[in-house]
Amino acid sequence: MALPNVVFAGHSTGGMYLLATPELEQHICGLVLLDSAADAAWHARFVGMTQRNPLPAVEAATAVYEADRCDENIAAIAVASAPWNFTPSAIPAGQELLSRMPYNSAAVEWSDAHFDHTYSAAWWPRTLPVLVLAGAEDRIVWQGGWDSPRYRGANVSHASIRSAGHFPWIDNPDAVTEAFGTFAARMTKTAHDDARPPHPSGSSRLESP
Repeated sequence: MALPNVVFAGHSTGGMYLLATPELEQHICGLVLLDSAADAAWHARFVGMTQRNPLPAVEAATAVYEADRCDENIAAIAVASAPWNFTPSAIPAGQELLSRMPYNSAAVEWSDAHFDHTYSAAWWPRTLPVLVLAGAEDRIVWQGGWDSPRYRGANVSHASIRSAGHFPWIDNPDAVTEAFGTFAARMTKTAHDDARPPHPSGSSRLESP
């Protein structure tokens, strides 16, 4: 293994791809899921939210993208969507973040065609430390799927970040820092109690309920 004691953190769809890849379980010692989901049930709720709260700037940017599906045009959609992603006071910082993030239109289209609508977690750790963290006001990815008992084991910590949307470290960085610090301390204690470095010793592939 090139890197020991790796903790993977995945945000939004990035976290879903981690849970869709059971081969990872033997290579990490911790997992952090930020504003992510356990299955594709979030997607229909997201679409409904956008229909109830239309953003003319998103509609205009989407029309441009449909005519020219380049990365720059999908970036414009993301920037225009800032009011959906951030609390009002964090929108300027959110727009700045979204404007400098990398975008790949081919990857977006592949994910929409082959992943976003059918995704379901393929594995879930039974003893590996997990932090499930999300903004309390996230309007993008529905968090209700984590209420299932299968995602509430003793190894799992849940953190709801007050006054925060889909990118909680922008809305409320202090609370996110605190949650990560608590999680790191828990991992350190677990490793000390076990008298060995943390290691995935109890992951499980999931079958459809």
